[in-house]
Amino acid sequence: MLTHANRFGLSLGLFLSFFHLTWVILLASGSAQSFIDWMFGLHMILSPYSFAEFDPAKAFMLVAFTFVMGYVYGAVFGLIWKFVCTNCSMKGKK
Repeated sequence: MLTHANRFGLSLGLFLSFFHLTWVILLASGSAQSFIDWMFGLHMILSPYSFAEFDPAKAFMLVAFTFVMGYVYGAVFGLIWKFVCTNCSMKGKK
């Protein structure tokens, strides 16, 4: 049954794409540079990065690609889990 692989894939894909969607929102709002400067500052590092002009098409591709790769890796993990754990008992599962 591929249900677990699909669930793992969807979960990881959504999880990773959510973080990238948050990053896209920071970029679109113009807050990304401040955030990166703050984050590097916490680590006592001077930020070597600056950001290009926001491109909605690239932003969409980033979120979509992240979802697809997360889904693939999650599904592979789910298949491995199914193969390795054929006799594992899941409490509460009937």
